Amino acid sequence: MKRLILLTLLTLIGWIGATNTLRAEKYGKLFGVDITDKNCHDLVKAVNDYAYKYSIKFFEASGKLSYDHSTHTLTMENLTLSCKLSGLDGIAIRPNDEINKSQLKIEVIGTNTVNCKTALITYGEGMGKGTLDIKGPGTLTVNCEDGYYCATVEMRAGTYLDIHCKELCINVKNNAGIGTHRQPSPSTVSVHEGAFLKITSANTHSDIGAFTNVDNLRINANSKIHKPASGQFNYSKKTVTDGVGNLAKEVIIAPKSWMSDEDDTPPTAKGDLTATPTDKTIALSWKRASDNKTLPGNLRYQVRWKRTSDKSWKYSHSEDKMPKDMTSYTIEDLTPKTKYDVDVKVCDGAGNASYYGKKTVQTKETTPELVLKDKTLTVTGKTDHSVSLQWHAATYGTRPHSEIKYSIVYRLKGEETWKHSTLLYGETEHTVTGLMADTEYEFWVLVFHKSMDITLVYTDKAEARTDKLVDKTPPTFPEGARVKVDEVTETTVKISWPKATDDRTPQNKIRYTIYKNWKYNYSIGIDVDSHTFDLLAQDTKYKFQVYAIDEVGNWSKSLDTIIKTKKKVVPDTEPPYFPNGQELSVTATETSLNVSWPAAADKVTATNDLRYTFFFSRSDASYWPGNTLGKNALSHTVTGLQPDTEYNICVTVYDEAANSADYTWKLKTKTKASDKTVHPASVSIAPTSLDLETENKATLTATVLPADAKDKTVTWSSNLPAIASVDAVTGEVTALAPGKAEITATANDKADGTKSETIEVRVKAKKVRKLVTDVSVMPAVHTMVEGDIFYYSGIVEPDDADEKALTWTSSDPTVATVSKGGGFINALKAGTTTITATTNDGSGKYGQSTLTVKTPILVIAATGIVVDQTDISLYEGGTATLTARVLPADAASKGFTWSSSDPTVASVSSDGVVTAHLPGGTALITATADDGGWTDFCTVRVKGTSVKITPSAFRLGLGESLELTATTEPWDSPMTKSWSTNRPGVAEVNKDGKVKAVAEGDAVITVTLSGGQKANCYITVKKGDEGNANELIVDDSNSRVWAADGILYVSTEQLIDVEVFNFSGLLLKKFKASTGTTPVEHLPAGFYAVRIGQQTTKVVIR
Repeated sequence: MKRLILLTLLTLIGWIGATNTLRAEKYGKLFGVDITDKNCHDLVKAVNDYAYKYSIKFFEASGKLSYDHSTHTLTMENLTLSCKLSGLDGIAIRPNDEINKSQLKIEVIGTNTVNCKTALITYGEGMGKGTLDIKGPGTLTVNCEDGYYCATVEMRAGTYLDIHCKELCINVKNNAGIGTHRQPSPSTVSVHEGAFLKITSANTHSDIGAFTNVDNLRINANSKIHKPASGQFNYSKKTVTDGVGNLAKEVIIAPKSWMSDEDDTPPTAKGDLTATPTDKTIALSWKRASDNKTLPGNLRYQVRWKRTSDKSWKYSHSEDKMPKDMTSYTIEDLTPKTKYDVDVKVCDGAGNASYYGKKTVQTKETTPELVLKDKTLTVTGKTDHSVSLQWHAATYGTRPHSEIKYSIVYRLKGEETWKHSTLLYGETEHTVTGLMADTEYEFWVLVFHKSMDITLVYTDKAEARTDKLVDKTPPTFPEGARVKVDEVTETTVKISWPKATDDRTPQNKIRYTIYKNWKYNYSIGIDVDSHTFDLLAQDTKYKFQVYAIDEVGNWSKSLDTIIKTKKKVVPDTEPPYFPNGQELSVTATETSLNVSWPAAADKVTATNDLRYTFFFSRSDASYWPGNTLGKNALSHTVTGLQPDTEYNICVTVYDEAANSADYTWKLKTKTKASDKTVHPASVSIAPTSLDLETENKATLTATVLPADAKDKTVTWSSNLPAIASVDAVTGEVTALAPGKAEITATANDKADGTKSETIEVRVKAKKVRKLVTDVSVMPAVHTMVEGDIFYYSGIVEPDDADEKALTWTSSDPTVATVSKGGGFINALKAGTTTITATTNDGSGKYGQSTLTVKTPILVIAATGIVVDQTDISLYEGGTATLTARVLPADAASKGFTWSSSDPTVASVSSDGVVTAHLPGGTALITATADDGGWTDFCTVRVKGTSVKITPSAFRLGLGESLELTATTEPWDSPMTKSWSTNRPGVAEVNKDGKVKAVAEGDAVITVTLSGGQKANCYITVKKGDEGNANELIVDDSNSRVWAADGILYVSTEQLIDVEVFNFSGLLLKKFKASTGTTPVEHLPAGFYAVRIGQQTTKVVIR
């Protein structure tokens, strides 16, 4: 028979119990020992004699073992039987062709143990059937080390296994406990009432459990499967599986009332898996699990994964090599852009297991590599305030160059503060401006792809000294600027201009010079924008040229203008006179009057420059409209007049000094009478309807057409004079009572028939007027600057007053005027005035405001704002202070306010102190200038705060003490710590973390931060000298970083990559640290970020 490497169950291999097929003197074999009539009563002696005779090691027996051929019963009592020889069958049932079934009984009394290399086997050969019945009040434990082709209890070809005994335990290493791999059809296992069956298999085969190829498992109604949890017999897989369908490697079947004194509670997996994929890897991390008995540091972990489309899993470690306290694992050699199922199994010391839960993760598409083959950075030019740089293009796979971004970082040589330029997409040259003259700078160019936030690719360093300061750029006036002529007299000219600007000289330091007629240089001062020239000649042209000059003497282009002074004028006080007479000549028609007059004269104004105005009206009108005719106008014709109508006419002449004289008036000048009498054709009334309250009156107007009708008089009448009466001549309507009436106007001339028009008058009862009771002017006190405008608000009470209109007045219109009907203010000159708003409803109510007008002060407006930092990272609860400055430095308003885009992530106080709140969040802290609303911002990223205790587990003797150290990340976290113990009767802890062992047992010491974060240390107290306060039982940290005496130290347990960055993100050093402690020297004092593998730590070198 082939060597059998099977799982540990029954190790009695080689027994043959045949009913009628063996010779009487031989009943079978026990591990190769013949069982006969002579030795069957003491098989223990037979085994030991056989081992002695043939010098077989590891083949021995003790206790009692006998076989009764008549009942086919093998009885063992407190037996220990060991056989470490492979390939020997133990107890077998092999019926011959004549016997269809055979039976072997094993009676167990007391405690029995069989240790074997192969198996305890019962099976039927060919198509026969066999039954193995294990019964008795004792227990049987079978430990099977090998076995590959056979299970510990091999069952095939229709065999049965009946278990009646008190306890049967099968421990197998390399196969199943019960079942077969050969002729698997059919077999049945029955666990009877009161029996206990435990199978533990340590095989690593994914398709072999505690049972294999068992067709039926029959369990007494008063028993059940206790392990695995939610276990059941799976008929399709022919084995026992757990609640999620996994093959069970350990099975316990016992009465329902059975309670295990073993640890059968699986660990508790905490939280979800965190998966970070790349194109070929998935980095998994998870939180430590916990268990009711096993310490967290002693829990073992196994990672499994498979393509989502596959059925079989791959494993990180075999079952017997699962590492302890593993909280991360990277799965490698995966296929890009593929979905994988991943899960983590955790086992306690008793072998109980649980899973974190399957998670589906897709690997990323293969990421191109960012490559900068030539890292040369060249200085191509420089000035006193700029440096021009050029570099070579980087590549990112086959992506277009426009997706690659470059950032120039630079600093003063010898300093550590970095500045960043604007990101440049696809460009390989740039000029850095705003530098100081005659100063040495260092430059690098950082290279990113647009998908990246950080980079390790950058050019070589370039150095350059800016040129010494040479200012050759003159000031400039604003585009389109002109000289403004403010005032011209006979001897003076006042001009003004917009102020110039310069690239270096501040605007308030620019000097102005004016040339007059190209000869005279007037240096008029600094920061001025107007000048008055006096002592000029009257009626003379002058050319003025305004120049701006900066502090080093550069002259701007000039602003030019030509101005002529006024001519000196002798005052003219005499009016024109009439050398040719002053009579008007009138020619009349029926509809027009033509008037002419002789030319007047004046002692100063030329005759042709005299101006004439024609005044004209009907003789019965009180208003005389004037018609300005212009210079030297000696006639005028008026048309559209009525026949046979009298008119008044007057002509006035004016000289250039506005002196005037009238021609003789033509009074009662009359148009000719018409030969035809025109009769009325129609009558219209205005308005076309009328609404009145009782006791009110209104006058209607009747219009008779055509306009030249001889008799245009009408007679007014009312159809209901008790409601509304009307004056027959004037058309005045008086409302007398509520209701409706019709008012009619009838033309008196009825030669061509009666012409009339009627309108409706609606009369309502008189409404009691609601008068204004109070007026408020808002604001009550106000200040303006000369030239400003403003709009006052008038508030009238009550809100339902009948007439709320106000009339506005200013007590001093020379200081400020106010529109009569609207409260619109125009500030004119410095001073104080009272603005009054008075009601129009006759109530006499008014409100007032005191208005002060001030002379304007030159105000320099803000043009921007700059925050001192662009990006900071803070831990939860951490703070940082930002500062901002308004541009330019001499801006009149330097005020600004701080705000946060998300105060739940990071808040900011009015003085710029930022406080981090929500770990993992990002917020923008914005400074907004009061003047102009200019903004700049800083990006704040919030990291979480964590705490750990060193060491994380200790063993102490009674009365011993130990001082624990709680370390926060970040190390300078402001959170406070508090210590506690879950079992003060075992281990006490004070407020400083000092632990004292009080009594034997286990305790958990917990440190809690004020933010709620916690860490534990597991303390075991033993009596006597079993404790050792200096022994480190568990240490979570595989690597450590610290600084001492100005040197950075890195300690690690494995060969690992280490990267050191400054806080601007620039990589300073990169090396592979060996096992142990490695010093990193030559780093100046400051803050650093040290990355060891996937862990990043902040370190301060002092």
